[in-house]
Amino acid sequence: MVDFRYLEQFTNFETRRGHIRDFKLETMEKLLDDFGKPHEGMKFIHIAGSKGKGSTSAYTAALLSDYLNERVGIYGSPHVYDYRERIRSAVPGMTDIRQGFFRDEIYGRNLNRIKKYIDGLPGDAEHPSTFELLTLLSFLVFQEAGLRHAVIEVGMGGRLDSTNVIQPVICGITPIEMEHAKYLGDTLEKIAGEKAGIIKPGIPVISGRQKPGAGEVIRRRAAERGSPLFTIQDDSGSVDYLKENFRLATKLFIEIPGIRDHNLTGYPEPEDFLMHSASGIFSRTRLPGRYEARNLPGCGSPVILDAAHTPDSLERFFTALQADPELKTDGQTAGYCIFAALEDKDRRKMLEIVLKYFSRIIFCGTGSFKPSDPRELAAIAERLPGAEKAEIRVAESPSHALRMACSMNSWGAACGSFYLLGELYPELVPEK
Repeated sequence: MVDFRYLEQFTNFETRRGHIRDFKLETMEKLLDDFGKPHEGMKFIHIAGSKGKGSTSAYTAALLSDYLNERVGIYGSPHVYDYRERIRSAVPGMTDIRQGFFRDEIYGRNLNRIKKYIDGLPGDAEHPSTFELLTLLSFLVFQEAGLRHAVIEVGMGGRLDSTNVIQPVICGITPIEMEHAKYLGDTLEKIAGEKAGIIKPGIPVISGRQKPGAGEVIRRRAAERGSPLFTIQDDSGSVDYLKENFRLATKLFIEIPGIRDHNLTGYPEPEDFLMHSASGIFSRTRLPGRYEARNLPGCGSPVILDAAHTPDSLERFFTALQADPELKTDGQTAGYCIFAALEDKDRRKMLEIVLKYFSRIIFCGTGSFKPSDPRELAAIAERLPGAEKAEIRVAESPSHALRMACSMNSWGAACGSFYLLGELYPELVPEK
């Protein structure tokens, strides 16, 4: 197993310095220059947004992989249980995310190249961040694997994100919400402006369902850049947000410049391919922590994991739970919720939604990678409407939260943060 933890020291280094590092693309551009521009020659699909980036990326890569019958790279973050989730691929016909992991020696060889480079930097040089080094590693891995196409997910924002050094063939923007206001801006329009920063002159853009302010920013940016814009409207009334993400992915796939040229060399028309293959690809492309059922250790009760970490994604997740016939919900008290949220999220609004759907809530930390204070969450929740009727508990650890959940003798949900899921995941039992 490759030890990716070497890269984490640079995040810790920045924290120890006691200030927020300026976001800039020059560091990433120099890294790529020093490594011989490993990203050049690949065709990229670039995806930004607040929610649904991971599943949209996975669906887009799966569609392209099955259509071309070749491996397609995927770079995203964060991971749930394995660092290799961040730098992986879609392979034709895959049914398990692990089938898309590269060989350990490919990760290890390129990680060693990065270590050697870092060790050779002058002592007073500013070190690249963890995310910059992971982005570099993804390009090195994809290059060694001989990939022609890759789907690249923005880490945060877009305009100054480390991934924005690529020249994509098409861009996608998933729904935008208030998040990372400290870094991206204190209004939805400012945040949308940062995320729309991935739009390149003349490059097609596919936008998911947006709130009016964000949608207008994207339309204006696309017009300024002379970029064709296609907007996906969710008119189905479905509570299945994964299907909404898949609709965005299919539009991204079908609008990739040159995709129709492949039918001249024996490939089917993209529309014919989707008609015969889309349903199967959707059903077998699954990511950890996206409406995933697992069982509590010891008592076997089901808990549904979901990476919902914005108000709108929480609302959609909880609505989907209510509509799930296997859970047999009978109102607010039917289940419990294990919840955590990072400080840069709209925690008050998220907690209002949790209290609307659940009367039993367990607050839990998110682990050491990005810690959060569950007592602070509980204090916020206790001041909100509906808290007087709720049973609110605070767990000392993820393991403690699972023991509390076992005592409740019902199904439950765990959500609010990828990092929470990463802490819970190893202790949960796969559903049979």
